[in-house]
Amino acid sequence: MKIITLAVLSALAFSSHSYASDLPSLGDAVTQHKSLTTHNALWLLWPDKQIQTVNANQLLIPASTQKLLVTTAAVLALAPDVSFDTELTVTGSLENHVLNGNIHINYSGDPSFSLDKLHQLLSELSRLGIKHIAGDIILSHQQLHLPSYPDERASGWLWDELSICYAAPVSAFNINGNCQQASLSAAGLSSSITAIAPNILELTSTAQFSDNAECVLRASQIGVNKTQLSGCINASSTVNLRLAIDSPQAANQALIRQWLIAQKITLNGDIRALQQQHEVSQATSVELTTGNTSLIAKKIMPSRSLQELIQQCLLDSNNLIADSLLKQLGQKTYQEWSFAAGVKAMVSILQDAGITLDGASFEDGSGLSRYNQMTAAQLGQVLQLINSDPKLAVIKRSLPIAGKSGTLRYKSGFTKEPLAGVVAAKTGGMAGVNNLAGYLTTSQGEVSFVILENGVPGTNAIKSQSFPNTRKEQVKPPAAYLSLAPTVLKQVLQQQSH
Repeated sequence: MKIITLAVLSALAFSSHSYASDLPSLGDAVTQHKSLTTHNALWLLWPDKQIQTVNANQLLIPASTQKLLVTTAAVLALAPDVSFDTELTVTGSLENHVLNGNIHINYSGDPSFSLDKLHQLLSELSRLGIKHIAGDIILSHQQLHLPSYPDERASGWLWDELSICYAAPVSAFNINGNCQQASLSAAGLSSSITAIAPNILELTSTAQFSDNAECVLRASQIGVNKTQLSGCINASSTVNLRLAIDSPQAANQALIRQWLIAQKITLNGDIRALQQQHEVSQATSVELTTGNTSLIAKKIMPSRSLQELIQQCLLDSNNLIADSLLKQLGQKTYQEWSFAAGVKAMVSILQDAGITLDGASFEDGSGLSRYNQMTAAQLGQVLQLINSDPKLAVIKRSLPIAGKSGTLRYKSGFTKEPLAGVVAAKTGGMAGVNNLAGYLTTSQGEVSFVILENGVPGTNAIKSQSFPNTRKEQVKPPAAYLSLAPTVLKQVLQQQSH
């Protein structure tokens, strides 16, 4: 077994030591930053199957490396051809272009459901020649059992990030990734913000453009799907933003109404959403008693395939897909579409597959919660499982490649040789966290690795990413900071070449 140099291991083992004293060979960028300290952990599986660890049993925040767990559990538990369908049904009677009945749209929490798909469903009304709807348009989730409490965001998601796209709610009524694109432009001493179609959020701004590097831009939800920007932004030109849609249910209702107006279809009733299962049952009972049960038409819009969802989840670190898959696991295993049921199901599935998760705690599937904790050794077990089970090959194929794809395409330290093209790994970054878990191809074979760094020096999640970016992996530490991951992996390559 090759051994990582003492300098690197010292930096990992003694988090109270600074890089300046433990890694004197790593260059001026480190030695000039005297107070740099972190909590670190390392797990390496060498080609000869020997394992080398430092602090591998220390509980740390996994961030988005946790997506390896939920995607693995999803592949193990869900059918390869599973589809999270959205279904439109037209019931009642149709005469002279008048529908005497209701239209039902049954959602399933499809994270890939889009405005285009919604329009494809609604086009069935035009095909039928409907010009007036005497009843209601009812949005429901008949196959999903939601908890009785609000559950669209998990415990431990930071309050000041909830208006940013990567912290968008996880809803049964997902639409367009639950995100609104917009552009922010200077307007005198203030600014103007413009939604990029489709216009879902009502946007206002009092924010100012400034040359002050300490500027902080804030986004606040001031009503249902109403967002206001305030503070200031260190920029000189128009900035593109991606903001969270606070209520995907209300967004669907608004978009359906916009479509009806555009198609000149009038609605006598309401566009209403049924939140709880008993409401769905009551609505069905009302139709039974009024006789409006004749099925006129049905149209189904499938989700993207499980393989496609997993590829996007891992490559782009898509939080909505990860947490939607988590909730689907909860629905399948415990008949409840919730974070709590999903976490319980994920842990059970992985434990049945031989993963030991003693002491670990999870609040979501995306890794966005600050309350998530697990060890490098536990993540290492997941990497071993992925390598050993052919069914899980899709996970490995979907990982970002250093310098080439996904969240590793432009990651500092990975864009050039020797690491570009030979590292396939899941990133895990948020303010104060910089993790990496995956596989390194060397001349002697493949090395599986987990490198966890918590306590990375001060970054403001919103300010450091200039606000518009959508993934936690894009949060960048100060320039003086030097990540351990490329340092360790370069040494592994060097030692394996001997």
